[in-house]
Amino acid sequence: MIASRPTYVLIVCLSLASAGVERCAAQVASPAETLDKAIAEATAYLKSAIGPDGRCKGEYPADHPKFGVATAACVYALQTAEPTAGDQAVNRAIDWLGSAELTATYAVAMRAHAMASVPHSRALPVLERDVLWLIDAADKSGGYSSKSLNGRRGERIDNFHTELAALAVAAAAERGAAGEARPRRTLRRVRSGRY
Repeated sequence: MIASRPTYVLIVCLSLASAGVERCAAQVASPAETLDKAIAEATAYLKSAIGPDGRCKGEYPADHPKFGVATAACVYALQTAEPTAGDQAVNRAIDWLGSAELTATYAVAMRAHAMASVPHSRALPVLERDVLWLIDAADKSGGYSSKSLNGRRGERIDNFHTELAALAVAAAAERGAAGEARPRRTLRRVRSGRY
């Protein structure tokens, strides 16, 4: 989409120019400037959404299966957009996320993605714990559901949870946290497209 936007802007500018509007091209920000501005605004918003305890605004209640997802997504987005090693709000969110008791595939996989993006070595123990949880959560065929199957055959194996878990473990492996514990069954299943 980003690659096609300059083309769209150019077409609009040419159309306006032919209608007598002359300074259109000078008034349109470059795609890089527009993107930088959007990233800056989004990161400012996300940082402001992190509470004093580190929990992100809109976090699910502790008894909800998605508990931890909002804060994990916030940390992951901030670390991906702009590494935030010294930011106090982000550090609070990382600390909160590391101590949260997560119980579902989506939440654990999202936290693993977030922790894999954190350059601090303090994220590694949490990341390693999440990788082991995810490996144990797969069913015998390597598929995932919303909750841990601990090797049992799952009733509701789905693409979303299987792909998210496989991507989380792959991100952890790139970070050096998964060691030899990569869930090969799951990765084979994702590559083959069999769910």
